[in-house]
Amino acid sequence: MKSLLPSASLRFLTALLCGLVLGAALARAGDPPGALVQTLAVPAGLRTSEVRRIIERSAIERGWTVVKADGERVSLKLVDRGYEGNLALEYNPSEIRIFSDSFRIDRAGQRTKPAVPASWIKFLAKDLQKDLGLAALAKS
Repeated sequence: MKSLLPSASLRFLTALLCGLVLGAALARAGDPPGALVQTLAVPAGLRTSEVRRIIERSAIERGWTVVKADGERVSLKLVDRGYEGNLALEYNPSEIRIFSDSFRIDRAGQRTKPAVPASWIKFLAKDLQKDLGLAALAKS
């Protein structure tokens, strides 16, 4: 049976399709997680997996929902008192960077304008620093 497309055209279309799919996946993976609002130092001696566990525990204790945790990023959400807080915490063994893509919301829960829930982030960061310090102390 004879192919409708010449072999070279088929290879070109296959390569083009693969490039488009890969490009879309890389674009999503590299999307900025919002505005950088704070950076925290991680005490020496903690592994990446320990940092992740501390982030998740501290966030849950503060009422945040862990939306996604993969690679070296944890995504959090909290809706309360007219805010929809969306944070992304990117981490490694030396630092945690907190990004916010948060909004004010109306009574119906609709986003009205971008806003950073500064006090929520301040209290979460304080808990993270305490919990990181205690974990490092326990290892020494």
